[in-house]
Amino acid sequence: MCFKRKTVVGNIYTEDRKCILLSAQEIDVLIALDSDGKYKEKFLQLKDELLYISPRENKDVYEIDKKIRNKIGDLKLVLNNGTLDASIDTIVNHIIVMIKERDAKELK
Repeated sequence: MCFKRKTVVGNIYTEDRKCILLSAQEIDVLIALDSDGKYKEKFLQLKDELLYISPRENKDVYEIDKKIRNKIGDLKLVLNNGTLDASIDTIVNHIIVMIKERDAKELK
């Protein structure tokens, strides 16, 4: 008999996936903190972007995912302080740029 090792197909990169999913779940907290619903559309768009990111094992991509999660934490702080100003737009735009940067590094 010939015994062959099974090849692993479809690796799931759990750490990166967990980081992405936690970031997407924190968007729901942002929506709840946005009392007047001024930024709800932007937050929902951001959540959609995060939910459809594919996890990767690449260290550079994982570092960007952690930075995205930190920026979402910054958004929570801004919303908790009640300072609804241009800083929210700036942070959301920065997160979107990081997602695009992540997509570019993922292709390498």
